[in-house]
Amino acid sequence: MAASSSSSSEILPKSWQVFINFRGAELRDNFISHLEGALALAGIKYYIDTKEVPSEDLSVLFERIEQSEIALSIFSSKVTEYLNGISKASGAENVDTFSLGSYEFPYSSLEISVTDVDYGMTPLKRQAMIDELCRVGGEHLNDISTLSSNGNISSGHIEQSPPHYGIELRLKELEGKIQFDCVETMIVGIVGMPGIGKTTLAETLYRKWEHKFERSMFFPDVSKMASQPGLQKRLLEELLKDIHYKTGYTENEHEFCKDDLLEKKVFVVIDDVSSKEQLKSLFGQCDWIKKGSKIVITSSDKSLLKELVDDTYVVPRLNSRDSLLWFTNHAFGLDDAEGNFVKLSTHFLNYAKGNPLVLRAFGVELRGKDEAYWEQRIGTLAQSSNKMIQYVLRKRYDELTERQKDAFLDVACFFKSENVSYVRCLVNSCESKSTMVWHDIRDLQDKFLVNISGGRVEMHDIVCTFAKEIASQALTEENTKVHLMLRNYQDIICWLKNKLEMKNVRGIFLDMSEVPEETIFDSHIFSKMCNLRYLKICTSACPKQGEGIFTFDIYKEIRLPLHKVRYLHWMKYPWEKLPSDFNPKNLVDLELPYSSIKQVWVGVKDTPKLKWANLSYSSKLTNLLGLSNAKNLERLNLEGCTSLLKLPQEMENMKSLVFLNMRRCTSLTFLQRMNMSSLKILILSEPHGTQGDGFLGKSGSIIFRWNCNKGTPSSHRGSDETCHLKYERMYRTRESSQTSWKPESS
Repeated sequence: MAASSSSSSEILPKSWQVFINFRGAELRDNFISHLEGALALAGIKYYIDTKEVPSEDLSVLFERIEQSEIALSIFSSKVTEYLNGISKASGAENVDTFSLGSYEFPYSSLEISVTDVDYGMTPLKRQAMIDELCRVGGEHLNDISTLSSNGNISSGHIEQSPPHYGIELRLKELEGKIQFDCVETMIVGIVGMPGIGKTTLAETLYRKWEHKFERSMFFPDVSKMASQPGLQKRLLEELLKDIHYKTGYTENEHEFCKDDLLEKKVFVVIDDVSSKEQLKSLFGQCDWIKKGSKIVITSSDKSLLKELVDDTYVVPRLNSRDSLLWFTNHAFGLDDAEGNFVKLSTHFLNYAKGNPLVLRAFGVELRGKDEAYWEQRIGTLAQSSNKMIQYVLRKRYDELTERQKDAFLDVACFFKSENVSYVRCLVNSCESKSTMVWHDIRDLQDKFLVNISGGRVEMHDIVCTFAKEIASQALTEENTKVHLMLRNYQDIICWLKNKLEMKNVRGIFLDMSEVPEETIFDSHIFSKMCNLRYLKICTSACPKQGEGIFTFDIYKEIRLPLHKVRYLHWMKYPWEKLPSDFNPKNLVDLELPYSSIKQVWVGVKDTPKLKWANLSYSSKLTNLLGLSNAKNLERLNLEGCTSLLKLPQEMENMKSLVFLNMRRCTSLTFLQRMNMSSLKILILSEPHGTQGDGFLGKSGSIIFRWNCNKGTPSSHRGSDETCHLKYERMYRTRESSQTSWKPESS
């Protein structure tokens, strides 16, 4: 063995090419023996610590690392013991001619990066070490016998080439934007959601084109470097290493070496920019860049690049074919999915929606697992993501401002797939400090955490799941700054158990069908939630099936001394009215379907921002007077309110009402004349015994009367043509059994 049993005092010459670090008989007795044979066959000089030097002699191993050109780390599941050695190796990586590589056997870098063991070092140091291992990357080795028998180790540069499905097309599209054959300088941004493959694409581009330029540099993980002068120093010294230039730490260092920089064209790839300060430090005024140079910048925030780049490439999702190949590669290796695994795989493919990181993470997690595990995991996708995915998304989440974090959780917990106009009205309806929330959602779109398309606010399923995990994690954190989103029964119990601040609660989403029958919540539970904005209590069971199980003490009057609530949805609200202490001044959307209310609240309250009210199938409702001041109300749903005898004349104050649904209001026998100046759609059904006189329509020009014998409305005022047009609209809508309550266009 070339260097297997060296004494602790041995001094190795500089000519050693490889230092190999490992621990454990599970490696020494199989993989390491094969590796030694292959290295010897290739004529590579190496050092292996087969004696497993005790911890007090680790300094000897650190010397070996520093005296070697390459440090190679071999992992098994017993990764804990190796990290100190790797930490030293990664620290030595900045030394010229030294490189660090890693192989995992038989575990992948994803699993190593998130393992929950105690490494015997501080959390910050441990995380830095894990980051370094993930950055260096590794190759997953399963068939080690072929490694030695084929002599498949080169004495030259060793470079892993994992398959990256779909990258050829993306590379071609990106090259078209950079225009390498053009004599002009081009600065191009690569953007996209976390995990979409920005860095992989940039690395592939760099490897292909770096040799075409006299000066080139790939600058990884810029977001991890806190020192702005350090960024500038590293960039300039790398670009000018041919003249051995050493920078100072001045803010405008570019000016001092501008002439040297302008001598040659450069190809620079800057990876993972997260702030404008980083760009300013790296590029200054950009007047040092020689004509014909090509610069590529990757970022998860396209707004950072708008003023700097000439063009931007948004990395697309993988298509269905490439997604399947990528997932299968990690879940099954060289084998194809067989039997029921083919069907099970589609659930993960649909969930990932073409995101390579998500496909890879779940592929690695599922590799070697049986069908029962796959089926169980499918059932938890919406509640639990994956540790590696959490690691990547958490980094982006931590970069958000506090307001952006609130907006992020708002969308995930309440507004996913909602109409843009609806969301904009809700988030901008409160006090002046909150009028910028919609802009925060736009910022999230620039960061690819939210997508606004087709008139709706969308969020990738994996991002939504992560956001809900963040919301749940905040319930167990002391002194959390996150505004709490109580999303389910378990969250509420956790919140009560940990006695967290009531004032931190921003939203509540409770499915009553999930609450155990014996559970009764105090009806004063909301009384101290002064910052509550969104309250949704519903049931996933069919609302028409009985009265359901009340989860609140209905014999005790509810208290809602709140004024910031914008969104109040409460299916089967069990009391006869909303409490007198409820202040609806910021209320935008009120939904109380299948409720027990007889009136909305006592008296008339100011509701200047109320736009939507749904009181459908509130069979005890008799009084609508409480809403008579809702001058901005646009849509009112009274379908199935069977106890409603008449509409108050004060409804004429609803100057913005465009939609009124009174289907199945079987006790409503008379529609008095009212000036509903904005009404466009009136939905009625034929009530038994209707003897009504009329209903005044748009601008006082049309009176509709439902004729129970003929089943058609008639016109007492206005032209026949106008009446016919209005009738056609009513005819189409009255046949529909469903009513859309949110606006369909912005």
